[in-house]
Amino acid sequence: MKRILFIPLKAQYFDAIVAGTKLLEFRAATPYWVKRIEGRTFDLIEITKGYPGLGDTIRRNRRVWRGYVRDTITHEHFGNVPTDVFAIDVSIPASCPKCQGAMRIGKAMGQTFTGIGDFHDNDAVCTMSAGGPGALIDCYKCEACGWSIS
Repeated sequence: MKRILFIPLKAQYFDAIVAGTKLLEFRAATPYWVKRIEGRTFDLIEITKGYPGLGDTIRRNRRVWRGYVRDTITHEHFGNVPTDVFAIDVSIPASCPKCQGAMRIGKAMGQTFTGIGDFHDNDAVCTMSAGGPGALIDCYKCEACGWSIS
């Protein structure tokens, strides 16, 4: 049985995570969240837009559990005062955005780039192009179609 951490979210944060623009979800390190997160591992995170019914798959999204770090942040959601939080990594979808296949840890060829300064007296401006031997990198890869994210 998979261990799943359920995190209900406001619509703006849910939409940002699904779009890939929000990579961390913050939870105040209250006794409630300490009990549910600290010292535990999960297989998946299920984020929800509000509190949807069980059959509502549109307002549910699963992410790969990649852990958390404790941090202190200041944010309007926490009253604009420094707050001890769990910064939970929600960056990797549990299913492929292209074909909905399962995502697993894998390897991919990372692109390398070469370049040269545009001006003989200033290397701050340069033209880059894809080239070189590439590099094998760790990633999450779709079992069905091969789409990957690092």
